[in-house]
Amino acid sequence: NWLTPTNLNIQQAAALFNLNYQTATCLQTFITALDIALNNSGTQLIEIIVDANLSVAQHKNYWHTVAELAAR
Repeated sequence: NWLTPTNLNIQQAAALFNLNYQTATCLQTFITALDIALNNSGTQLIEIIVDANLSVAQHKNYWHTVAELAAR
């Protein structure tokens, strides 16, 4: 399952490869991180933290809606 926590510290992994690291927990912090990344040189890594339960619920709702529309 892709939602299974890896217990991997992405920030430490980025540091091992000398990558510029940022984290985003909502749309606004992602937009800010992306803007910073696009305006800086070097390799950029943005870790996006999501609510696993909300993500699963939204995916199920999306595919349920697609199935309903396809059945029409």
